[in-house]
Amino acid sequence: MVQWVCGDDEDAKRVVGGLLEDMGYAPVDLGGVDGCAVMEAPRRPGAVYGEEWRMPEAEGVVDAVRRGETIPSTPAYD
Repeated sequence: MVQWVCGDDEDAKRVVGGLLEDMGYAPVDLGGVDGCAVMEAPRRPGAVYGEEWRMPEAEGVVDAVRRGETIPSTPAYD
């Protein structure tokens, strides 16, 4: 399962990413704070907050965020 990361401090994101990996998550960097509204509360359509994502579906979210497009629908896992 992925855990989303965003921020303007690349060193801090590397530290947080390492901590997430230590906890068994796959860190996914959404970029700077200007582009990470999709990971903010509340849970809603068009956001990743509170939803389960796995790789490679999470890569589609990153691509959409970087292009300024709507993110893909939340996947359903068995």
